[in-house]
Amino acid sequence: MIVDDSSMAMKQTIAALDRLGLQHISAPDGKVALQILKDYQNSDPHTMEPISMIISDIEMPEMDGYTFVR
Repeated sequence: MIVDDSSMAMKQTIAALDRLGLQHISAPDGKVALQILKDYQNSDPHTMEPISMIISDIEMPEMDGYTFVR
């Protein structure tokens, strides 16, 4: 999962993960990312790959990276 409000940083991170052949989902801030994780937790585990890594910015609108991690 990539959490970043900067479109440029998001594009660069996605490009790097694509080159490594890694699947990814993204969110523009911590609030959206937290909702995605909650929805993910309530989904069928047989249909979704586990999220094994979260790359998060710190300074974001709505919910910053510190609050998101907490």
